[in-house]
Amino acid sequence: MYASTRVREGQQAAAELFNAPATFETFFASSATMAVQNLASAMAPTITKDDEIIVTNFDHEGSAAVAAFSAARKRASSQSRLCLLVVTGSANVGAWVRMAEARGATVKFWEIDPKTLRPSTETLKGLLSPKTRLGTRCL
Repeated sequence: MYASTRVREGQQAAAELFNAPATFETFFASSATMAVQNLASAMAPTITKDDEIIVTNFDHEGSAAVAAFSAARKRASSQSRLCLLVVTGSANVGAWVRMAEARGATVKFWEIDPKTLRPSTETLKGLLSPKTRLGTRCL
């Protein structure tokens, strides 16, 4: 079996795992931090001063993955603007914060509930707005 065949099979498995309609919606990278930095750099030209990016304050530094999220997909299909959920660790929060600062966008922090030590979906709902372009959260 050729390496290219194995890579294609891996891409297909990742697309199935994250319920992505096509393999081009998933990718592999040498590290999650580099992948998120590249993604932030690639998205930067599409971010404006009117956009909001939500990041967390409670993720562990090395965990990461990038995934499609069904609510984001529904939002993207109902609007002309892309809404993407990036599942990532705090090592990568800096990439989004730097990109937002460079583009003049607003950064909001989804903070952990100190009573439960868990993220609250109610808190997240309060952060979402029509200006939300991006949300990040560790698995």
